[in-house]
Order: sequence, then structure tokens, then C-alpha cells
Amino acid sequence: MRLYVTRHGQTTNNLYRIMQGQCDSPLTDIGILSAKELGQHLKHTPIDLIVHTPLKRTHDTAKLIAGDRPIPMVVDARFIEMNLGTWEEQSVDMLKDSGVMDVYLKDPEHFVPDHGGESYFDLEKRLVEGLKDLAQRYPNATVLIICHAIVKRALIRYATQRPWTDFRNGKWPYGCSLTTFDVDAVGKPTLIAECESDHLSNLTK
Repeated sequence: MRLYVTRHGQTTNNLYRIMQGQCDSPLTDIGILSAKELGQHLKHTPIDLIVHTPLKRTHDTAKLIAGDRPIPMVVDARFIEMNLGTWEEQSVDMLKDSGVMDVYLKDPEHFVPDHGGESYFDLEKRLVEGLKDLAQRYPNATVLIICHAIVKRALIRYATQRPWTDFRNGKWPYGCSLTTFDVDAVGKPTLIAECESDHLSNLTK
């Protein structure tokens, strides 16, 4: 399976630096533009299926990327963003200033979500299950997943087996940047290209 993975376009919560997690907010004008630009970039790429999460920001991004192409779309909650518990809808800067995000940002392997939500291991487990299922269902297909920043980083880490300390290193997962994998019959991904963004006119979160 050829797998393309992108993050939804910029949202109002991204713009105002609000922890988003599994809560939702609408795409900004830049988010809409970025999705259209990715759609234009992929217009000659055969895509058999688009997978998006239950959140409206990924559904809207998927529709904009597809444009007038009649590409089937399915919802898969296994690729939804990491549950951030009581941090969701709080200011990124205030949480950073308080010091409560230090382990979350710098030491994912030892992060314990005592504020509720998921660990990085919880997240990876459901993503791996989702990959295996897609590989079994669509072994010879080209699939595009519209997901989220931490999910995209987690898929890259799983494919490359980078140390957890490098989780946030590498190219930044801008909204509507494109990451490419080949996924074998048992769901094991090989990273082909990471967070490509040359097709975007606005590099934003």
C-alpha cells in the first residue's frame, strides 16, 4: 500500500496557540488555502481512498483536497489526535510557563498523563492497529490519511524507530505538508518522504 499522510490545515486554535487534542475548531483562511494547494499538488496522483478522523477539521481538509474528484472517504477514529485530557482548550504558553509540559515535550517515553488523556504508547498502539487494518483491507491501494500533528510524528517515529527523545525532531509537520510511506502486507511502514511542503505558499501551524 502506498500511504500519504497529511495534517489538517491551520485552525483557529492553532492560530491562537490553544491545545487542541480531540476538541475541535474551524479551519482558518490559511488552512483552507493550504488544503486547496495540497489538492492541486495531488491532482494527478491516483488516490483510491481518503481516511479522515471524526473531527471536522480533518473532514473539511479532506473535502478541500479532493475537490471535485469522486474519491471515496471513510472515518477512522484510530487516527484521531492524542487525547490531551484537561489540557485541551488551554493556552499552550500558559502550560509551558507552568512547567507541566516538560516531560510531555522532552521525554515522551516517560510521559505519564496524570491530567487524563493518553500516553504516547497508547497513541502508537491504536495507530499500529489502524495501519495493519488498512494494509489488510487495501493492500494494493493508494490511501491518503488526513490526521493531526502528534499522530503524524508518531507514525514517522514508528516507521523509522527513532529514539523517543527524537520524537519532535525532524521536519515540522506543517498543516497540509505531505509524508509518504510504503506499507507492507502486515502493516509495517517504510518512510519515503517526510513532511514535504514545497507545494505550500504559507508555512503555518
